[in-house]
Amino acid sequence: MKARFGWICVNLVLVASEFNAPIPDQMVEVAKAKAKSLGARVVEVVRVPGIWEIPLAVRTLLGRKEVDAAVAIGAVVTGESTCSASSPSPSRWASRAQA
Repeated sequence: MKARFGWICVNLVLVASEFNAPIPDQMVEVAKAKAKSLGARVVEVVRVPGIWEIPLAVRTLLGRKEVDAAVAIGAVVTGESTCSASSPSPSRWASRAQA
């Protein structure tokens, strides 16, 4: 992080899924605008196929010296998964984690 006028300038990467493209695309634009309004610098926008690939991309990008933080962007729409009926859904995993 570099000091800029007494504030800390944060270098961000945005990691967004390509799946359900209209939704994450809009979210990326909003995140870029918000980062700019807060004085943060978006150094890169990385697109990954789906939400499952976001954590690995974030982990890799946070290893870069010029990256201070990462923002994960994706949209899960009910009924849009191609997972088999025998696979537990992410919402089931989330509810188990909260229990």
